Amino acid sequence: MVAVIFILLIVTAGTGLFRAGTDIYYPPFGSTIQGYLAMPDTLPDQIEPYQDIGVNPEKQASLAPIIPIRIGV
Repeated sequence: MVAVIFILLIVTAGTGLFRAGTDIYYPPFGSTIQGYLAMPDTLPDQIEPYQDIGVNPEKQASLAPIIPIRIGV
């Protein structure tokens, strides 16, 4: 039972770090995500959080949530 809790904790931490990398380009995955999202003629360091300048829209759409979440009924 304890092992299951630790596995869930590790998965939750990993997905949280990945989401921080995709949303605001925080380490440890932020620079990798910037390089992935950059247009071919744009340096990854020029991409700013929450800005679409220099971002490839097709790659950005691939990082969007798969299941839309609706709040309220």
